[in-house]
Amino acid sequence: MVYASNFEDDDVNNNISRAVKMANMFAAEMNFLYVNTPGYFEDSETSRYKMNQACINFPESQKHIFNHFSVEDGIIGFAKVNSIDTICITTHSFTSLRRFFNNNIVEHLVNHCKIPILSLHVRN
Repeated sequence: MVYASNFEDDDVNNNISRAVKMANMFAAEMNFLYVNTPGYFEDSETSRYKMNQACINFPESQKHIFNHFSVEDGIIGFAKVNSIDTICITTHSFTSLRRFFNNNIVEHLVNHCKIPILSLHVRN
C-alpha cells in the first residue's frame, strides 16, 4: 500500500495513522510517497524532512520521493514501478463551486488508474 501526500497539511497528516491501520489489517507493507513536480519543485532534503516529521510514529515504513510532471501521474507511475496493490490518499471532499477551483487528484486517480484507490476523508 502507498500513502501519497505532500506531508504539509496537518489535517491530511492526521490520516496517516488511519492508513497504517488499514495496511496492518491486510498485513500490507506501508509506503509513503511524495511526488515532486516541476510546478511545485522541492529539494529532496526538504521533502524527506517533512515526510519524516509527518511519519515519525512509523519509522519501519518505507519513504519515497518520485519525480514526475504531475502528482496524479506520479502516483500511478510509482505504483506501477513498485507493484503497489492499493493507493491511499486523503481528500477534502470539496463540493459545488470550490471543486472547480481545486485540483482533484483523487478523481483523476479513480478515472485513470486500474489499482484500487482508498480515499480517506479529512476529519473535521
